[in-house]
Amino acid sequence: GSLCGYITLINYNSSTSHAIVNVDNCYVKNSTIQGASSIWAGGLIGYISYVSISNCYADKDTVVNCGGLIGGFTYSKASNCYVKNSIVTGNDEIGGFCTSLHLNEYNGALDNCYVESTIVTSVSASNIYVGGFSGGISCNNKPITNCYVKSLTIQGNQGSYCGGFAGRIYDKSLIKNCYVTGTADNPTVIKGTTTPSAITNVGGFCGQFLGSS
Repeated sequence: GSLCGYITLINYNSSTSHAIVNVDNCYVKNSTIQGASSIWAGGLIGYISYVSISNCYADKDTVVNCGGLIGGFTYSKASNCYVKNSIVTGNDEIGGFCTSLHLNEYNGALDNCYVESTIVTSVSASNIYVGGFSGGISCNNKPITNCYVKSLTIQGNQGSYCGGFAGRIYDKSLIKNCYVTGTADNPTVIKGTTTPSAITNVGGFCGQFLGSS
């Protein structure tokens, strides 16, 4: 990431109610961030774990093999963060905000974050998960609230799962007041391929739901 490759809390205690590592009021603009296909990378930070991030953004970036703002997002909080006017491409889980979002532990949460006027696209032909906000979401009832995607172009490839908000969402993900939208002049467009042997699975909000509820 432009700010840091990896941020985490050392010697985490599960009884701690607040993250010690805080990232606030940081941004990246007009940059190109290139990550290897097997390494977490993000426009601002490559990977966060047990972190609270707020009031941060990425604008007019080109981000390769990563997420628009954050690469891997685990057990952390984010509020009032956004990605705008950027291009995000990748080979695995690909998202306009982050590649994958895991809130299963700690008191992780997302609130009031968005992605706008951004291109999110897969460059591989395999089981890729492409989402306007995140490639994959697994929350275990930790909340994602008031987040949205607006005026994006989201492109899946052969055999991929492609959704306006997420490529795939796991069971027990708690998502409230989140949506995908656009304007008459600049709608959100979600595209796939129709190759008979590897059709793209496309959904307006989610490409694939894994679970029973």
